[in-house]
Amino acid sequence: MADGHQRAMLAFVLAQTLLLGLLAVQVARGFVGSAGAFTGLSPVLRLALLLVVLTEILVPLAVYVDVARRTDDPDWVWVHAATMPVVNLLGLLAYLDDRKRSRE
Repeated sequence: MADGHQRAMLAFVLAQTLLLGLLAVQVARGFVGSAGAFTGLSPVLRLALLLVVLTEILVPLAVYVDVARRTDDPDWVWVHAATMPVVNLLGLLAYLDDRKRSRE
């Protein structure tokens, strides 16, 4: 992939990470005080929400870093698949399968 496309993907992933990070901070603030988002929810639901948001942050970052480091010229569509909410876990599984096949 051209270097400009790689930088565009990085900007997209970082923007998504920043927005989700702000949401995660707001949810986490509810655990230490009455401030923060979703304070009306039970602690169990807030913890579940926080775990979902953290997953949505980590999966695209991990896929981006791995695709950028691969030497076999992988398809950057995996970064797109990893940034889609909810679908990103399926995208991660498909990416890991593709990665395994490329090593064979």
